[in-house]
Amino acid sequence: LIFVWWAQLTLLEMIVALHTVAMEKEDLRLVPYTIFYPLFFILIINVTKTLSSLEELFGLNMTWGKLERIGKL
Repeated sequence: LIFVWWAQLTLLEMIVALHTVAMEKEDLRLVPYTIFYPLFFILIINVTKTLSSLEELFGLNMTWGKLERIGKL
């Protein structure tokens, strides 16, 4: 049952990607990459959200890592 659900969502994502590629007049070879989208990108986003929630829970100091600029160009 889970495989059917995943296959339906993948088919829906491929249809949306096909529509978007057609509207933007992009290369149709981009559409099959939608199969890998939930396997990799969504996993990376979920790991990032989990780690940031743990940092917030433990009260770790978070910064943007911005460099301080000195001098003029």
